[in-house]
Amino acid sequence: DKNIPCTLATPVLPDIVSHTMDSTSPLYNISPDNMVDMELIVSVVVVEPNGSKTMFMTSYLPEEIVWGSHFAECVVYKEKEGIFMVEVERLNMMIPNYTPQMSAMEMEESLLLASTQ
Repeated sequence: DKNIPCTLATPVLPDIVSHTMDSTSPLYNISPDNMVDMELIVSVVVVEPNGSKTMFMTSYLPEEIVWGSHFAECVVYKEKEGIFMVEVERLNMMIPNYTPQMSAMEMEESLLLASTQ
């Protein structure tokens, strides 16, 4: 019965976690060419309004990183039903985003050089 609160699950939708690649980032000088022999470890702690915590950690090896792409949107809102649905067939779909094949440091240096000419 959907009117009994304890039988309703809290929806867990995919979130976007981002990291700014500026000169303070430990990834500032990382490019597709120099990602060999490294492991990127991501640790996230989510604190809910009620104080409960969810923690997870995962790692990525260079061959698992797809440079210049992002995941396709996989959560859609069905207005007629008033619900969010996950399109499971889109979960691993990648979309090219034309990120330059260079580090943030190289991009900044190239923009600085172009602006002085």
